Amino acid sequence: MQSAIQKERLSTILTEVKDENTKVISEESSINSFLDSINSLKISLKDKTDKMQGLTQRFEEITWFEADDEDLVSINAIIIRSRELHKGLIKQYIDIHFFKMKGIAKEEISEFKSALDDFREAYQDIASVFFILPNNPELQEITDSLIIYSQYCSLNLLGIITVSFHTSVCRGPARLRINNVK
Repeated sequence: MQSAIQKERLSTILTEVKDENTKVISEESSINSFLDSINSLKISLKDKTDKMQGLTQRFEEITWFEADDEDLVSINAIIIRSRELHKGLIKQYIDIHFFKMKGIAKEEISEFKSALDDFREAYQDIASVFFILPNNPELQEITDSLIIYSQYCSLNLLGIITVSFHTSVCRGPARLRINNVK
């Protein structure tokens, strides 16, 4: 009789050990899945950060374009789409900021936010250069007075290079161009 009770207890203990082992394996799988999700988040943020930095560089190049009316239509579309993109990415940042506060992907989230700020500044610069500054009466007055004094002036710096300053009424701020490097 005692042998039957011992066998039943051993069987019960064995079942409990098996159940706990199954739970541990399941929890380990959950932990691995969680860590995989964190790695996926980091990779996704790095990819988005790189894309924002690339767009920011290209936007900085646009500010130097001499744009005609057709170009201005395209530039305006770029600005509108960039605002929409930025708004969507800021919503994503707000959603993931909680992770940063908990110490998860802190560096990637900080770099992503920095890239978003630079991206916003770059498309705002494009708007300023092509649409805001050229229509600013005070800037227009300053630009007009510069044109009256000199449409085009060159400086020879130390006999090595000639630097030209050229102002344009419709483009706003003066452009700097290096002409002759000796």
